[in-house]
Amino acid sequence: MINIIVPLILRHAHHFWCIRHASRQVKKEGMVSVIIWFFSYILLSAGSLYSVFRFEITLHDIIGFIVLWIAAFGRMISIHQLGKAFSEFIYIGENHPLVDTGIYSIIRHPLHFFLILEMVSFAWIIGGLWSWTIVAFAFITLIFREVQEEKALLHAFGEKYRVYKSKTFALTDLFPIHLNKNSSKKYG
Repeated sequence: MINIIVPLILRHAHHFWCIRHASRQVKKEGMVSVIIWFFSYILLSAGSLYSVFRFEITLHDIIGFIVLWIAAFGRMISIHQLGKAFSEFIYIGENHPLVDTGIYSIIRHPLHFFLILEMVSFAWIIGGLWSWTIVAFAFITLIFREVQEEKALLHAFGEKYRVYKSKTFALTDLFPIHLNKNSSKKYG
């Protein structure tokens, strides 16, 4: 149980500390995805805690715990590297930097990647079809959210973002049909 609770407490404490120190924004684009992820995350974390209480811990669970720890620290590092540019919503304000160093020099939207990895670790620990269905729903939501963010970033940074995008990887790149093909239309 400690293997699930400790990384979650650490990550959420870091997350809320960063929210307090992030730049304030007015618009809250992407609210639906935040709500879907929140409820998905709550259901999966509760299910994994229940699984750990109910059954003895196996190698299968230990693999899930390791992935959970990696994902939790990956999200903490991603949030830290964003600094004041961090927001749960799609927001690009005045003088907003394009963060393209650290983990962001390898992957676009690492927060999304590690969030899905956390949810996969929960589903792995739970092992039930319902948990994988929630992960699938959250992943589909993530794809649509990334498309929105890509459009916002292209609108804000133009060619600079296109160059960055060509050098990095995102989960949306896994799909043969790219909904986010260099569109610079207004997002939202």
